[in-house]
Order: sequence, then structure tokens, then C-alpha cells
Amino acid sequence: MKLQAAGKFAQPNKASSYFKDLVDKIWEASPKSLKEFPWEEAKDMVLRQLFVLGKKALRWSFIGLYAISFLSDISLAISRDREFLVPIGLFVGVALADYIKESLQEFLRSRIEDGDPNTYLLGIGSFFVFVKFVSLCFKLQGKMLLSHIGNGGLMQVLWLARKLQQTDDIKNQNVLLVNGPSPTS
Repeated sequence: MKLQAAGKFAQPNKASSYFKDLVDKIWEASPKSLKEFPWEEAKDMVLRQLFVLGKKALRWSFIGLYAISFLSDISLAISRDREFLVPIGLFVGVALADYIKESLQEFLRSRIEDGDPNTYLLGIGSFFVFVKFVSLCFKLQGKMLLSHIGNGGLMQVLWLARKLQQTDDIKNQNVLLVNGPSPTS
């Protein structure tokens, strides 16, 4: 058996035909219940679950990265005796994030109602990440102020995303109470 299989692997065409024949033989020998199993639905469900899991992992890694960055910015401000820049920057960042959110909601009202409301939060968060990267180009005092403005904006975006998630969870619970559980859940 070993010599026969080794001879088939010497040429790629023979190896692929060998595996195809092997798969066909295993499929023919498998029980009927295995053949009737809804493999496409199972594949779709696994892919959806992997996507949700990947999304959660990415979200938590970004939150961890933000927390580390926030703490390092605060420690830098304290070590340079510029503690007053922390609340000023956070306040400006939160106010700017709220202003941008309200402006985008007013400007893009029809798109937000039809689409995903998380898209404008993603845009605002990207803007404040850009502010944090731009702060690296400035000298110490400007760097600290812009960095804290970015931290305040990102903090507000995280807060708004959390509130949006809570309202979505409440809506989903109400739908489940009215309609009952769906057959797929």
C-alpha cells in the first residue's frame, strides 16, 4: 500500500486523481444521514459566528490599545507637569466628537436611517485616530494637547457606540418578545 501510494504522489496529476478517488470512496461508504446533513447551512452559520467572533476580538483589541495609549498620554503629562492639559484636551475632544456627530446626523439624515448608524461613528473615530497620529509631529506641549483631544474624541465615540449597542439590544429583545424566537436561533 505504501509503495502504491508513493508512486501516485510522484506526479501531481496522479496525486489529485488519487485524492479525488479516495474522497469518492469515503463519500459512498458514509451513512445516509451524513449525506443528508445541511452542509451549506452549517458552513454559513460557522462563517457568521467566526465573523462575529473576529469583530469582537478586533473591537476589544482596539479598546485595549486605546486604554494603553490613554494611560501613557496621562503619564507623560504628569511627568512633564502639564496635568492641566488632560481635562482641557478631553473636554475639547468630547465636545468636538459630539459636534461632528450632530453635524453628520443632520447632514446625512437619509443615509443613516437607511443604513448602518455605526458608519458615522467609525468615521469620527478614524478622524480622532488621525488627530492622535498628527500629534506625533508636534513639539511636546502641542503633542500632549492634541493627543488628549484625540483621547477625548475616542472616549466619546466609544461611549456613543456603547449606547447605540444597548439600544440595539433592547430593540432585539422587544422583537423577540413580540415575535418569539426565530427558528435559526
